[in-house]
Amino acid sequence: MISQSPQMEANTLAKMPVGRLGKSEEVAGAVLWMCSDAASFMTGKEMVISGGQAIHS
Repeated sequence: MISQSPQMEANTLAKMPVGRLGKSEEVAGAVLWMCSDAASFMTGKEMVISGGQAIHS
């Protein structure tokens, strides 16, 4: 939806500290990690995968 509106895309990218939209592979990688034994000590906390958008002021 964002890519259909150049103005919406520009506004969204302006709020992204990494300067680009995320890729589905990047989110999938985090999900796979959370489902793996490597994350066995992680409990009860969210993992924000937003390219820094959540910290943009």
